[in-house]
Amino acid sequence: PRGYGGFTGMGFRGRLPVLVDSDDWEGDGGWNRVGSYSLAQRRVFNWQEQTLLREADGVSAASSLLYHRARTIRRRTGYADSSVLRLPNGLPLDWFDALAADGPVDDHTTATIVIYSRFAEFASDWLPRFLPALDRQSSRPVRVRLIGTDESHSGYSNVAVESLGYLRREQLPSALAAAHLAVIPHDDSLVGRSKHSVKLLELMAAGCPIVTSDVGDAADITGAAAVRVASNDPALMAHTALRLLTAPDRLRQLADAGRARVQSHYLIPATAGRLLRWYREMRVVE
Repeated sequence: PRGYGGFTGMGFRGRLPVLVDSDDWEGDGGWNRVGSYSLAQRRVFNWQEQTLLREADGVSAASSLLYHRARTIRRRTGYADSSVLRLPNGLPLDWFDALAADGPVDDHTTATIVIYSRFAEFASDWLPRFLPALDRQSSRPVRVRLIGTDESHSGYSNVAVESLGYLRREQLPSALAAAHLAVIPHDDSLVGRSKHSVKLLELMAAGCPIVTSDVGDAADITGAAAVRVASNDPALMAHTALRLLTAPDRLRQLADAGRARVQSHYLIPATAGRLLRWYREMRVVE
């Protein structure tokens, strides 16, 4: 609901049904705070988002927070709650199959933790605090692979850091399958609370056990596929990850639960079916 797409949607109002998908908190307090936008861009983005969420014919919302936000905004204009659809993100069948294709990690290899993220989504000092905490607490070598950043980190006794940058889509399944565990921090902010993380879904589909912050929809997304920690504290997340790495049976339980949960809750055919039914209720399609 912002940028060029936002202008397009606003231009069609009154001529065609306009349906908006709210997948992030874009305006003030959300990505306006995190993104490197000019003051003029931030003002335009916030105005676009507020206007379209309030005046579009219907809104689909990926997360619980965005769903309740859209309903609250639209009630002021007189729209019924049924004009807002809670529509979590999902994975295409072929992408789920590709991610799930590789077998379990060889337990005899060096313990590998993957951090797969848009690193702008959590505090810039989180990773420089997590890696030393992991190094201090670990009694054996650990490899940390960073997907989504080229930052260089070295100088640790027990932790080897590999920065893989942004991977091509076809590289991702093997990179995730090679990890024993994923650590995914989310700040307790409007960005963190409003997201419905596709990266969590991809990790679950790949059978990668997860340690993540208990923020926003994390519990709803992961179910029994993750260990959620109440705090985003790097030392606590390092301690939780290392404890899990010593429990192979628990890791296998988390991996199996993740794949099963994506298959039963977060595949695109089921999501598309819900969306089509809503379109018909909204009388957008026959």
